[in-house]
Amino acid sequence: FPALFHLYCQGFLPPDEVHIFGYARTKISDDELRNRIHGYLVSERSPSSSEDVSKFLQLIKYVSGAYDAAEGFQLLDKEIAKHEFSKSSQEGSSRRLFYLALPPSVYPPVCRMIRKYCMNKSDLGGWTRIVV
Repeated sequence: FPALFHLYCQGFLPPDEVHIFGYARTKISDDELRNRIHGYLVSERSPSSSEDVSKFLQLIKYVSGAYDAAEGFQLLDKEIAKHEFSKSSQEGSSRRLFYLALPPSVYPPVCRMIRKYCMNKSDLGGWTRIVV
């Protein structure tokens, strides 16, 4: 998250184009995740303003689910689609990037779930990518 925050501060993650969804097994709320991340974004040495941190944290949502079960990934897809709709994105035109900060042992089931439940729905210029 600190690396994403620095990209955001430098203008490489425009808030009108980027939204970040955390996904893991831990059952916490959006605000609990934001509170956990907050401490990594501010420090005495950091020139970042509290306004920048607050705006960045509002780009983050959280979905809880298992790495090998459909329900969590269906919910993740629903939340992503809801966000895309709120931004008036035409279905299938968005770009979905999944960054796996996971143990390699769960890459196969997670990638299968993403492929089955979280792919972009059409070919209107959007895409889905996975970064390992």
